[in-house]
Amino acid sequence: MFDRTERGFFAGADVARVMAPLARTLESEAMQLQQQAASVWLARGTQISWGMVQRVALVVSPTPQGFMLEARVSADIQPGAVVPLVMMWMFCFPAAILVGLLAHQDFTKRQAELLDRMREAVEPLMIPVNFPAPFPGAPPQH
Repeated sequence: MFDRTERGFFAGADVARVMAPLARTLESEAMQLQQQAASVWLARGTQISWGMVQRVALVVSPTPQGFMLEARVSADIQPGAVVPLVMMWMFCFPAAILVGLLAHQDFTKRQAELLDRMREAVEPLMIPVNFPAPFPGAPPQH
């Protein structure tokens, strides 16, 4: 419900060349990008809005002509935000619906803005999708 994933394709094997501008972009958003495994990086925001904080996961996978970077921006719901929402749900259902809708709209707007800034940072390095057709004999995807 709050997750959004985008993929970009890059030539070569120099992952650091792509991660450096992404790390700078995330740092400008008060998020520290940290490598968790050989091909996984995570960052978590510090700005709380409507009881949610943005979380970014970057996963690198090899492709025939380089690598694919999958960026997922999701929400971490703060524990203190759950109790008021449950109370509203039980005692004032319309208010809970309204608060939930406003929180969702705010988060999806901030999520789209973050993904746009991340894409802008690495767009000059991107190449077209380089996967073969998913099924033998299927027409190529554009």
